[in-house]
Amino acid sequence: MASPWLAVALDVLLTARPTAGPLEASIGRTKLGPVEILDEPAPGIVLADFAATSPEDHPCLALELARSFAQTRGMPVYFTGATQTRLLYSAEMATGVQLGLLTPADRIEPWCAESKPKSARKPVLRRDTISINEVVRSLGWIYDRQPLRLYWIAGDFRVYDWRQYFGRPSRRPLPGDADIVPPPVPGLVDFLLTQFAQPPVTIFAAYLPGASREVVASAQYLAQTTGGRTGELFPLLTQTARLPVARIEIPENERDHGPGLLRIRDSSGKEILHRPFTFERPPPDRPKLDPLVGRVVTYSTEMSLKSGCGGVKEGARFELDLPARIRETPGRLLVHIEFQEQGKRSLRQRALLERPGPLCIVPQEVAPGTKFLIVVHDPATGWTGAKNGNITSR
Repeated sequence: MASPWLAVALDVLLTARPTAGPLEASIGRTKLGPVEILDEPAPGIVLADFAATSPEDHPCLALELARSFAQTRGMPVYFTGATQTRLLYSAEMATGVQLGLLTPADRIEPWCAESKPKSARKPVLRRDTISINEVVRSLGWIYDRQPLRLYWIAGDFRVYDWRQYFGRPSRRPLPGDADIVPPPVPGLVDFLLTQFAQPPVTIFAAYLPGASREVVASAQYLAQTTGGRTGELFPLLTQTARLPVARIEIPENERDHGPGLLRIRDSSGKEILHRPFTFERPPPDRPKLDPLVGRVVTYSTEMSLKSGCGGVKEGARFELDLPARIRETPGRLLVHIEFQEQGKRSLRQRALLERPGPLCIVPQEVAPGTKFLIVVHDPATGWTGAKNGNITSR
């Protein structure tokens, strides 16, 4: 009996634009139904993996991310692992959303120049992050089985080179092998097949400029196992923004097909897609994304502060002075405030402010001279503003 949760058609991302003529699709030896090309891009996300990057190379990873931010065209950008606050400052908003405020590229560039990536560095997966399995599983599930472009940038993909589990030479490329679907072994190989196949996630593995051949080879393994590509982040985002999506009809008696190779060929027999696929049902206990990874945003300096609030000048009350387009947007603003009093631990304060205002903030009991940072995020538009300074009076 066919599983009712499966749709009649399957959508999958193509990483090459097919030539004219009908396409044929198959899983293993089973031929599938007609293939239709959809004129709509697949959703995309960016994952900045600081956890798989040596701390010395964090400035260069952050620089590549900052340089490519315009190319993301509004797609969400997430990060794993901790890094220096001068590169990425984290702010926990009032609703539990975690934001990473990315430093402008011109300020990061000299820090990267001081610590160019070195090929001799050993691969490292730092312990200050959660399991990458859970991150990617959540990233896929939030799109509910839509084809997904995952731009995964890291300093060293060798920590995810799962060929070590079954004895493959580290430099031998996997795509094209008859056994591209690895044998079921514990760990990340098994995870790749079951979690990246439904929904059909396509990995675009972005390495840092100057990466070693070993790092590039591991990035190619990770990407090409899902039919993706490798390269530096900016070219990958540019070249793959409008890749086509293929819609394939699945016969009723084939919707419970186990793991196998999904292949799509053009009318001349040329293969334009070769990737693992399975129809396994995902487990019901799907974790939410926000507690697992942070959302990266660039911050605006358009925001300013007025002393007092609503005409009241006494005390250290602040009123947010926002750009007109942000103040006039309906809905709530998420606010994060951090105070750093000399010689003491920092204090954090969170708030929800309803627009149009007045947008007043009454700080906690802190002494004059205390440093503060205020971060304001608008979920409706994605705009984020930040302002820092010193409290001068109470």
